[in-house]
Amino acid sequence: MTEARAGTEASLLVDASFGLLLAPLTDGDWDQADTAFHALLDHLEPGWLGT
Repeated sequence: MTEARAGTEASLLVDASFGLLLAPLTDGDWDQADTAFHALLDHLEPGWLGT
């Protein structure tokens, strides 16, 4: 994967993840917000550990 594509995919993932977190938090759905947060961590952690 090229560096430009990796940057684009990372930006898209972060933007989508914030959307997945903010909607349930705004609605007060803590269980869904917690699930979205942990799914985000599960997806990002391998990349962090690889750097």
